[in-house]
Amino acid sequence: MRVFENRGLEVAEEKYISFLDADDLFNPTTFEILIKKSRIRNLKLLVFKVLFIMKNK
Repeated sequence: MRVFENRGLEVAEEKYISFLDADDLFNPTTFEILIKKSRIRNLKLLVFKVLFIMKNK
């Protein structure tokens, strides 16, 4: 884990935390869905698959 992510975990005050990179794209409802699923299953950690979309340059 990178230094800034470690620091983010140290100072986080909310219940949920996620680290996104500048080039990450998410559907607007992604985190709403993930939070609902984690609450239903009483999860402490949620890991999910990622779809990579390559753009032609």
